[in-house]
Amino acid sequence: MMAGNRSRTSFVSAGLLLAASLSAFPSVAAPVRVAAVAPFQELAQAWGQAASIQVKVQPFELSQAIRQVAGRKFDFALVPGPLLPGHRAFLEASPAKRVVSVEVGWETLAPIVHPGNPIKSLPEQMARDLIASESCVNGAELPRDWGALLDEPSMKGRRVEALLPPDKSPAGKALKTLVLPNCAVRTGAQRVSSDAAIERAVAKNPLALGWVHRLRYIGQARVLPIVARGNVEAATANPEALARGWYPFGRKVLLVTNEEPAPDGDAGRYLRFVRSEAGQREVRRLGFTPVWLRAQ
Repeated sequence: MMAGNRSRTSFVSAGLLLAASLSAFPSVAAPVRVAAVAPFQELAQAWGQAASIQVKVQPFELSQAIRQVAGRKFDFALVPGPLLPGHRAFLEASPAKRVVSVEVGWETLAPIVHPGNPIKSLPEQMARDLIASESCVNGAELPRDWGALLDEPSMKGRRVEALLPPDKSPAGKALKTLVLPNCAVRTGAQRVSSDAAIERAVAKNPLALGWVHRLRYIGQARVLPIVARGNVEAATANPEALARGWYPFGRKVLLVTNEEPAPDGDAGRYLRFVRSEAGQREVRRLGFTPVWLRAQ
């Protein structure tokens, strides 16, 4: 009997030691969950890496991303703005919370030309018309010739060669939304696989007009400023021009939740980082335009 008691005592002691040793290991925190609309997944992940916060990023269409946050399956949704009234109402209804919507950057498109092209800027409508289908204006003739845009004898009769992102890509969808919302692309426009490939092609072709999505490393070609409707001065996609409406081809990027996260938790830390200058540098590094950023 005494041997049996000693065995049971040893078994209990071993169990207590095992429990104590397990409790010595820190518990693994659940990752911050972000439902991201393309092409913002990389940005959501980059914020986590830069802030040393574990993040789970999953792609969704816009309405699905909002639903994931409304049902508290995800902590945040990273989506294009503005937040539609129906989406805001959905976030507020289930569960009833105060919607937190943080403007984190801008998604933009920009035309680029060969460095030797003498054109200085484009009016907003002209930039649209150069890549638009004639069917958009009931068959009327649209500008297709550099000679119609430039007082430059060498460019007379030289046709504009449009280089655009693939139709179904995030860049192609952004082009449809921001540049040609009610119009098809002109016949003969060439679809090119990526921003980098568009820039390389434009750098080799003085007649090309390319449209790029994420302005990360535009060095071989020249970004063409735009004169927005109602303005007299041309502007590129910078924070002030976008905020004031001086640059027309952009939309806000929003980080949305329906519950302010606890400040001492990972979700709270993530939100603080996104709002910080370091977070804005990540926005710029990945080819989007920051909402604000101090001059470097």
